[in-house]
Amino acid sequence: MRRVQLAGLLSLLVLLVSAGPAAAASPTASTGAASAVTYTKATLSGTVNLQGAPLVSCAFMYGTAAPVSTPVPCSPMPSPSGGATTVTAAITGLTAGTTYQYQLVLTVVGLPPVVQGGIATFATIAAPAVATTAATGIFSTAATLNGTVNPEGATISNCHFIYGTNPAVLSSTAPCSSSPSGTSAVPVSAALSGLSANTPYFYELVATGGVGGETSSVTSSPPQTFTTSNTPPPPPKALTSVAYPIGLTTATVYGYLNGEGVGIGNCHFEYGTTTSYGSTAPCSPSKLATSTANQLVSAALSRLTKDTTYHYQLVVSTAGGTVKGGDASLTTTPPSATTGTATAITQTGATLNGTANPGGNAAYVCGFQYGTTTAYGSTSKCGGLPVQGDGRPRHGLPVRAGHDQAREGRQAALHELPLAEDLQASEEGQLRVLRPGPQRGRLRPDAGNQEVQDLTGASRRDAPRGVASRQARVAAFGHLDLRALTGCIRLLR
Repeated sequence: MRRVQLAGLLSLLVLLVSAGPAAAASPTASTGAASAVTYTKATLSGTVNLQGAPLVSCAFMYGTAAPVSTPVPCSPMPSPSGGATTVTAAITGLTAGTTYQYQLVLTVVGLPPVVQGGIATFATIAAPAVATTAATGIFSTAATLNGTVNPEGATISNCHFIYGTNPAVLSSTAPCSSSPSGTSAVPVSAALSGLSANTPYFYELVATGGVGGETSSVTSSPPQTFTTSNTPPPPPKALTSVAYPIGLTTATVYGYLNGEGVGIGNCHFEYGTTTSYGSTAPCSPSKLATSTANQLVSAALSRLTKDTTYHYQLVVSTAGGTVKGGDASLTTTPPSATTGTATAITQTGATLNGTANPGGNAAYVCGFQYGTTTAYGSTSKCGGLPVQGDGRPRHGLPVRAGHDQAREGRQAALHELPLAEDLQASEEGQLRVLRPGPQRGRLRPDAGNQEVQDLTGASRRDAPRGVASRQARVAAFGHLDLRALTGCIRLLR
């Protein structure tokens, strides 16, 4: 009996000894994302949990292809009792525009002795890509150099052409006309002057990009070439145009220029309260094509004084000379309107009257709002309409609109009509319809208050019994984009 009990105790002891203590959790390593990536630098990251195991080493392994073999130590070194710890490593000496692989690797005391995170990748920022293209506008003393720059998402801190008569020594420089940006090739150019006739020239394009406090400069190669001619560059052409819109303290002025095939060296508007001007504003856009086509430019003027007349003119310079577009003026006075008394009132129609002052503005809209309440709801153009000024930008063209009422008398559409025609009333069946007709006078920007009127009619079938009271007001709107007026309006019944 005792032998059986002793054998049972020995079996239990063997089981307890073989089981031993509970197994400890294994260390873990997780490779994270790269950050602060520049042309030649990056910061790698990961997470380590030693689960109490003593650490021998912690490093990121990286390279351009697997297996990655270049180590860089972790920072900080994780502690066995520190739980999940974020570690990083800064690497340098990388190649721009290159994809790298990396992996977090731990060596610990215990099993397993090596713990690896997953493999991740990152790509360094590519250096700017530059290329020269053919020169244009070549004359005896002038030419325009051309090329493209792809910033690859970086900020271009410097862009210029280098040129000269010796391809081995390009000692002259000319800045690009604009600063390229983005991730695709952007055209750039530079207008040269003071060249020698019948002479070969060579040129290259240089661009410097910057990202994360690091820069990368790239030069196109090989040099491009052109030869100057015997023909002197012609002078440019310039025409000062209208101001639109005009505010109380601001205005935008327009003009047209033609470089006659020569690169534009300088373009600006001069302005002031007299023809001595005194202030200047650069043209927009700042990059102008080397072309024989007319180009529209503008300049935004600010800090003007209200109720003041300003003079302005366009000034253009090329290697062919400097020309001025001629003086023009604007007045910082807002438009105004006064509603008059309705006349010729019948059961189905009335003539609305008022006065409108364009306030010195060259283009605006004048119209009446009317309806059975002060909510109005219907709109009709003034009988006197503004005239397009010479050289006015197309986006500011005034429109002519009238009621083209359906026979049911329920709807009216706003239409563009010929500029030279105004509106008059005519009868068609039972409807009173406004149609284009003989000119009855126009509102002039310099004539102060001017009388305006409109003939408003409605379908006899829709007219209420007796005379309906319709409220009306005249409004002169300055500086509207008149394209917004195309559409439909509904007549109040």
